[in-house]
Amino acid sequence: MQTPPEPADQPKELVESMLGAVGPRLRDLRQRRQLKLSDVAKATGLSTSTLSRLESGHRRPTLDVLIPWPRSTGSPWTTSSARHPRATPAST
Repeated sequence: MQTPPEPADQPKELVESMLGAVGPRLRDLRQRRQLKLSDVAKATGLSTSTLSRLESGHRRPTLDVLIPWPRSTGSPWTTSSARHPRATPAST
């Protein structure tokens, strides 16, 4: 039986989980907009290799990568970012 994580580890696990969901979410957004990686690369100034690694989870997203992405797809972060279910405040 696996023991639950220590409280100090929970925020780290939450961040890792949220970051892991970013790439697939960005790929979904790009594909729904019918954009190629090369289209997003041109609009963001990032290489197609970087974008591909980000979408596939082989690169951890950073702000310098994430900030230009929504503009390139015509979607603000409020609609392009997936809210993580554990990120909502606990009800009392």
